[in-house]
Amino acid sequence: MLFFRLIQFLAYQCLLLTSVLSYQIDQSCVDEGLDADLRDAMTSAFEMVDAARNRLNAEPMDQNTLELLGWLFGRKNQAPDTIVTNKIIDVFGAIRNAYRPETPRGNPVGLNDIVIFCNTARYRVKDAQKKLFEDSTNGEIIRFDEQICKGKRFPRDIMEKVALAVTTNPTSATGFVQPTQIQLCPWFVQWVKDHKYKMVKDAMMTSIGKTLIKLAGRAPFSFAQIDAFNLLDKVLLHEMMHGRAAWKTYDDHRDLIEVGLNDVELKSGYFGLHMVKAVAYGWSKATKLASESKVMGSPESPDANADSLALFGSSKYSNISTNLEACADA
Repeated sequence: MLFFRLIQFLAYQCLLLTSVLSYQIDQSCVDEGLDADLRDAMTSAFEMVDAARNRLNAEPMDQNTLELLGWLFGRKNQAPDTIVTNKIIDVFGAIRNAYRPETPRGNPVGLNDIVIFCNTARYRVKDAQKKLFEDSTNGEIIRFDEQICKGKRFPRDIMEKVALAVTTNPTSATGFVQPTQIQLCPWFVQWVKDHKYKMVKDAMMTSIGKTLIKLAGRAPFSFAQIDAFNLLDKVLLHEMMHGRAAWKTYDDHRDLIEVGLNDVELKSGYFGLHMVKAVAYGWSKATKLASESKVMGSPESPDANADSLALFGSSKYSNISTNLEACADA
């Protein structure tokens, strides 16, 4: 048994070293008729990444970029040109380098790669009494209430928005890390199928763009969250922020303690109620997170929040002054 596990470990390491860093679209997305849309959306997401890096590396940064940095990452009354952007640039660079190529289905993926799923059919009942499920693609065992796209805990998370997609960095039952998974939730899959405007750049080129922006950050109980900043390309960009290859956190001894960015919680909670969890999704909460933060680079800071970076990236296709107006309205 030990010998088998050693061989398996070495095989995984060889796969990691020899594979091209990439993303892969699972057969479930072909079955749902979304593979072409996903490919276009991933291309759009990487264009956002390139644009964000170029804007942040410009000398000097233009006024629109500085204003956006101030809203999403600046402390209250902080001059935008004093904001430390090293981690933001590094995360965008890691996503560009790690996930950009597509690996066709049927070809092996590496441990740092991402696989996109469009349904949860891969889960099999492992132990009905204990509510345990096994992911048939990688052997990961999870509890029913931890299963991807299942409901949140009531009542603690009652104010949290319904998930559109969930990213995990799984480990198999034998203890080996597995490729990152982006799971599009069933209700979001159906939404993408039913709507003509699937990506941020599509919406921004139409008369509905400004109306969609006005919905940003509002109505936590509705699908208003699927707005001009939560279309398919922006959602995928957000989810890539959670991936194993996007960011790694080490302790003082250089031991790995966490992978990927988090969804940072607001200190003030919903409506100032500390006992009600509020994650910094959307413009209004991301800007509130920035105003509450004290220092960049901490686990609670805006540069640790996946949606803050994804919102910055999605600004590639939108009018910055209109975005700022939406922030103020929210």
